[in-house]
Amino acid sequence: AEYNNGFRNTVRGEDRLKKVLIPTLQATIESITQNTDWHVDVYLILGFTLSDERRKLIVDALPDRVGLEIWNDACPLYYDKGNYEELVVNTRALARQHRFVIKDKLEYYDLFSCWEDDMKITSDHMQNFLQITNELSDLRSKAPEIKSEGDNGIDGMLSAGQLLNAIPGFIRVEVLKEGATSQPQSSMDPIEVDNSVRVNGESCCNGAHSEDLVLWETGIAALGVREFPGNELGWMAILPGSHARQENKISTYWSGEDGAFGSMRRPGGEGKYFANAGGIIVTREQIQHIDQVCKDLKDGTYLPPFTGKFWRGNSGLKPHNVEFWSGGYQVFGHCGMQRLLSLDSKTFSKQLLHHTSDNKQRQIAKNRLVKADHLLGQLQTVKQMAEKKLRM
Repeated sequence: AEYNNGFRNTVRGEDRLKKVLIPTLQATIESITQNTDWHVDVYLILGFTLSDERRKLIVDALPDRVGLEIWNDACPLYYDKGNYEELVVNTRALARQHRFVIKDKLEYYDLFSCWEDDMKITSDHMQNFLQITNELSDLRSKAPEIKSEGDNGIDGMLSAGQLLNAIPGFIRVEVLKEGATSQPQSSMDPIEVDNSVRVNGESCCNGAHSEDLVLWETGIAALGVREFPGNELGWMAILPGSHARQENKISTYWSGEDGAFGSMRRPGGEGKYFANAGGIIVTREQIQHIDQVCKDLKDGTYLPPFTGKFWRGNSGLKPHNVEFWSGGYQVFGHCGMQRLLSLDSKTFSKQLLHHTSDNKQRQIAKNRLVKADHLLGQLQTVKQMAEKKLRM
C-alpha cells in the first residue's frame, strides 16, 4: 500500500512509501551495490499507481547504475463470488505477481531476491546465501543419486536428491522499541538456553544489540538439527515444512524427541511455527528445480501459467494468500523444499532479516516474541542432545 490502512497496528494514513518502502529499499540497495561486480536492477510491483512526483522520490534514492522498472496497479481482477458477474480486485494476489516478473527475466539474471516492502536485505545475506548454496552444490557433486534404503539418520551421507531440495533459509526479526519486551521466562519452550552464543545484529539490523532482536514466527519446538557431511556446513537446523513423507526429505533430530514437549506433535505448517520469511532469495537454477518439483508433486508449478490441477482453474487467485506466495507455504509446504539454518552464530546471524515496519511486537502476543539469542542458544542445546544420541 502507498499509505497505511491502520490494520496490524499501523497508523492509518501514514505515508508508507516514504516511511517504509523507500528507506528499506535504499538501505538494501546501498548494501548490495558495495559488491561492485554485481549488476543490480529493481522491479517494484505495486498495488497502486505511482505518480511521476512519487516515482522521482524512488529514483533519487537509488544509485545511477541501478535499473528501475515499476509495475503499477498490479493487483489482478477475479470473480470472488463464484457467479462470474462481479469482478473485484484481489489484493492478496499481489504477492503472486513477482512470479511473472521472474519468468519474464529468468534468463537475464543469476540471482533473484523477491520481498515484501518492509524486508531489508543486505550484501551479507546474499553472500552467505550463495556460500551455503555453493557448499550444498559441492556436496551434491560427490553424493549418491538416491539415499540408502532406510537411511533416516541425523549424520552421514545425503543423496544428491536430498541436497538438491535443500536451500538456505531465513527468519524475520524485529528490533524491540522502547517499552516493548520479549516473552517472559514462564512462556519459553522447555529447552535450556546455552548462553555461550549470541547473535550479531550487524548484518540485519544496523548493529542493534542482540538482546533487542526478537522473532515471532517460529520457536525451538518446531526445529530439528542434523550434521551435514564434510567440514564446511557442520550442524544445521531445518525449518518447518510439510509432514508428508517424501523420498528426498532430510531427517533431523527434533527438539522434542526426548519428551521435552510431552505428547505434542512436531509442528509443521502452523502459523506461529512455520517461519514465513516475507520473500525468498533464489538462483536461476534453484527456480528451475523448484518449478519442476512443484509440478511433479502437486501439478502446480512455481512459475506461470498456473494451469495445473493444483490450481483448480483459478490461476492461483483463490484461495491462496500472501503467506502462500511470499511466505513460503507453496515452496516449503506443498512442494517439500527444506530450509536450512546454520548453528554457527556468525552464519546464523546472516540468516536473520529485519522486518523494518517493527509492528509485530505491538500486534503479536508477548509470549510469542522469542529472543533470537535464546533460539540460537536452544539450538546449541538440541545439537548437544543429538550428539549424545549419536554416541549411544
